Amino acid sequence: MTGTMRAVVLSGPGPAENLAVVEVPVPEPPPGGCGWRSARSG
Repeated sequence: MTGTMRAVVLSGPGPAENLAVVEVPVPEPPPGGCGWRSARSG
């Protein structure tokens, strides 16, 4: 699968104004690997 996707990117530490929606390449999973990683906060 190739192409682009929209992602929220943090350009630097600070307020929510540093967040931007940008087009980024779709990540490719490694051979035999999983393409998803989960994280949590809070």
